Amino acid sequence: MTGIHSLNQGEELLQLQMITYSAPSPSLHTNDKTWFTPEEKLNVYMDIWQNKKSAAQYAQELGISVERINRWEQQAATFVGKLLQGQEQLRDNQAQLQQQLTGTQAALDKKSAQLDWLKTTLAANTSRKERSNWVDYQCRELPLNVQTELLKLNRSSLYYKSAAVQKRQ
Repeated sequence: MTGIHSLNQGEELLQLQMITYSAPSPSLHTNDKTWFTPEEKLNVYMDIWQNKKSAAQYAQELGISVERINRWEQQAATFVGKLLQGQEQLRDNQAQLQQQLTGTQAALDKKSAQLDWLKTTLAANTSRKERSNWVDYQCRELPLNVQTELLKLNRSSLYYKSAAVQKRQ
């Protein structure tokens, strides 16, 4: 059942990538040999695979040998196999990335809980004045709003000066 399902997925991928085959139209003629584009070859293969026409019918219609069409079929089958392998690798990579994301999210949640605990403990065990003395106004990595959040301070309180202090200046 999985093989049939995989072939159906491969067929859908091929149909998305191919140009619809309407009628045989040889692309180039050189030295009495007809050349076909990869899209034309793929369309012939898809029609044969879907039992629309046989290889012999196409060979007669296009004026080429059945062996040549059989080679096209082999090339297309190899291509489909590679597509399916690529799909499996993508699914495996996606599963690995999902596991990494889950692990990263768990680590982030743990760090967030630790940070919340530190902020609460710090606020409960130190005075507001001590915490406001720890603010580094010159620090570029931690802006004031981040520092005040970590220290559980109101940022506007950093700029407040009491009326008595202002009179002395």
